[in-house]
Formats: sequence, structure tokens, C-alpha cells
Amino acid sequence: MSQAAAVDVMQTLRDRTWEKHRLAERNPLQHALATGKLPREQYALLTAQLMIVHRELFAALKRCVGCAAIAAVLRDHQDHEPRCRRDIEHFGLDATRIRPSEPNAKFLREVGEVEAGSAVSLLGALYVLEGATNGGKFIAKMVRRAYQLEGAVGTESLDPYGDTQPARWDEFKQSMRGVAFDDADIERMVAMACLTFDAVAGIGDDVLGGKA
Repeated sequence: MSQAAAVDVMQTLRDRTWEKHRLAERNPLQHALATGKLPREQYALLTAQLMIVHRELFAALKRCVGCAAIAAVLRDHQDHEPRCRRDIEHFGLDATRIRPSEPNAKFLREVGEVEAGSAVSLLGALYVLEGATNGGKFIAKMVRRAYQLEGAVGTESLDPYGDTQPARWDEFKQSMRGVAFDDADIERMVAMACLTFDAVAGIGDDVLGGKA
């Protein structure tokens, strides 16, 4: 697989998406969420849109398990749709009535195009969403305090793994590093990761604008 086999794919993804990650942390909605200042109605709407993202991305990945790289990395516990659903239902939203917002629908179309063209690219999106669990534990604490929530109720999607989060993230990193991605695979994953960061920011901006 050329010289890319010696490349640390996780470090490459981190380095090549660092600017997107930095911008995501400065996003107004993410800042409000992390500081416990986001109104609970908008938190519920954001979680509802992310429920769709998780559901459709995981479904696409499952359809592509014939791809050896995806089969090596994908795990059932990475399906966060049920956790999102329980969270939004706690806040009174009917999960069956949620429809993708405009920026969400755009992202889902891009996921479909990637699936049809180069399925391994989808791992770039999974990298972003699984990586979000690292900061999710901190954000979940702020949300529980702001909304006076007890236990994990209402914040399962932010902190999906609880005390096992470090082990889950380590498992993801090691499974990614165990795949001999070639140069083209890595470029496609980086591009998809960047696209995912942008999509999540766009979804958040839409929610903050009251359009979701």
C-alpha cells in the first residue's frame, strides 16, 4: 500500500483537520452549549438533527461492511441514534416527526454521493463523530447542571460511553491504525472529515437561528 502504510492515520486526520476542529470549538452554538447557556429547546432541536446524522451515517457504513477497512473499524456501539432519540424524547420531541434541516439534508446528500463513490471516505465522518465523545463528557456535565438533569437522562448522546469512553476511543484509534490505508484513502477521509465539521457547524447555526 505504498508509503502511506507507515503513516499514522489518526495523527494525520488530527493534523489535517485541526483548523476545522478549532473553528468548531468557537462556533456560537457550541460555545453556548459548552458553557451551559444554550436554551433547552435549542439543545433538543440540535440533538434531533444530530440523531438524523448518526442514523444515516451509521446506516451507510453498515451497508458498506463489504469494504474491509470499514468492517475493521465499525462497531455496533458507534450507533448513537438510539441515544439521541431517548434524549430528545425526554425533552418532549417526537422522534418520528423530525425531518432534516436544509444544511442537514445537504450533508446527507453528500454522504450518499461518497457512499456510492468511495465508501472508505465515510470513516472520515465517523472519525469526527467519535472524536466528539472526548469533549462530550465535559459538555454533558455543563448541560446537566444548566437543565437540572439527573444522571445520564437527556445527555446520553453527548456522553454515550460513560466511564468506558477512554477505552472506546482507544479502540477506535487502534482499529483505524490497523488498516493499511493508501494515500488516496487518507486524502478522501480527510476531505470527508472536513466536510463533516462544516456540516455540523452549519446544522448548529441553523438551530441557533431558529430555523430547525
